[in-house]
Amino acid sequence: MATRIQDSAVVFKDRLIKARFQRTGREPHNENVLDRAYRIYQFIVRFKLAHDGIAPSYREILDECDLKSISNIRPYLAWIESGGFIRLMNYDRGIAVVGGRWTFGESLNVRKIESTDDRAN
Repeated sequence: MATRIQDSAVVFKDRLIKARFQRTGREPHNENVLDRAYRIYQFIVRFKLAHDGIAPSYREILDECDLKSISNIRPYLAWIESGGFIRLMNYDRGIAVVGGRWTFGESLNVRKIESTDDRAN
């Protein structure tokens, strides 16, 4: 299981590097930027799972991921979106995770996420 998580982190970081290079012609200048982007993405997914599909607010992302200002969050989210992992919408908490589908479990109180993205395998 730990290997699969490490592999997904490598895939995530590689796709973000490619997205950044395509957009700006430069690669990220240090590994901490990639680690922080990955932590933000992981937090969004965990938060949505725990809160019935509702995305976190910018303030919640700020507090969880040790950013200093809310204005620092938007560039990370735009970068993660350009990598194809999330989709941003123009409303409060408008963050959709790409490659998953929310479904009801056996009970109405149980939720799970099923992968519909072939790249995750």
